[in-house]
Amino acid sequence: FFVAFANLFQVFTMGNTQQSDPAPAQPLRTHVLRTQQNRPPRSAVILGATGATGKFMLSFMIQSTEWSKVSIIHRRTVDLDAIATKCNVTFTEEQKSKVTQHVIDMEKMCAIDTENEANVANNVELFKGHDVVFCALGTKRAIAGTAENFKKVDLYMVRDAAILSKKAGVPHFSLLSSKGSNANMWANDWKITHGLLYMKVKGDAEQAVIAQNFARCSIFRPGVLGREGESGGIMGK
Repeated sequence: FFVAFANLFQVFTMGNTQQSDPAPAQPLRTHVLRTQQNRPPRSAVILGATGATGKFMLSFMIQSTEWSKVSIIHRRTVDLDAIATKCNVTFTEEQKSKVTQHVIDMEKMCAIDTENEANVANNVELFKGHDVVFCALGTKRAIAGTAENFKKVDLYMVRDAAILSKKAGVPHFSLLSSKGSNANMWANDWKITHGLLYMKVKGDAEQAVIAQNFARCSIFRPGVLGREGESGGIMGK
């Protein structure tokens, strides 16, 4: 019990710790440009394309010649011009033409029941023919309203996206997770202990992706995100 609350205190103070300016970021490995090696560009599916991180991933792929096909899977149509504005860039019509959007019921994209069986089969088709899936799905407790609604986005949708990607034969799945993620973390659904639930759910989502045994799986654990108009901390996650 006391260890759990010690962990919770550390979580609460994560966003308020004053740190010196970090050293310039270095790439994990040399960036391989396929198009400079006479190799074809890549294709990708992106989930969470309008989020704090997803919108920048999407804008980069739209502008980069390394990506010839970008498929957005979302609960509603994404305004690409609005994404460009938020990212302080401009997309040409040719660049936007590489984007295909699929609007689906995200809460039922992999629901296994008789009524939804055809939809699941259709959703698998949306993932086929891509080199990689980028999953940047995530919400905040303040937006979700309840712990269960938070789990629907940060765990269940991530799990279902991984299942569909595997069924579709996608070789590489990349997941945006979080620093401190831990599937073994003690947690409950109380709002006051949401920091612990946040880390547990992120850990559970990682394990759900790993369980699909992709040929290649990338999991990224950034620190607390600095969003526009928000202070640091994790209580609102």
